[in-house]
Amino acid sequence: MGIVELWTLYALAVSFTCLRTYARITAVGLRKLQMDDYLVWIAIVSDNQSLAVEFQYANEQLTSLSTPPNAASGTAWECTYTVSQMMA
Repeated sequence: MGIVELWTLYALAVSFTCLRTYARITAVGLRKLQMDDYLVWIAIVSDNQSLAVEFQYANEQLTSLSTPPNAASGTAWECTYTVSQMMA
C-alpha cells in the first residue's frame, strides 16, 4: 500500500471518528457516552501506531533500494543494476 493511500485512509478514519463523536456528544451529552464511544478512539490510536510503523517500513525500503552499496564508484552497470532491482 502506498504512502498516499495510507494517509488518505487515515484522514478518512479520523474525520469520520471526529464526526461520530461530535454527533454522539450533541445527541446524548458528554456524560452519557457509552463504552463504544471510547473504544472508537482506542481504535484510532492503534490505527495511528499502525500507520507510523507502515510509514517507517516503507521509508526504509525506499532508502535501501535507492542507495546502491557501491554508490561511490558509480559505474553505468551498477546504476542499471540498481534501477532494475528497484523495478522488480
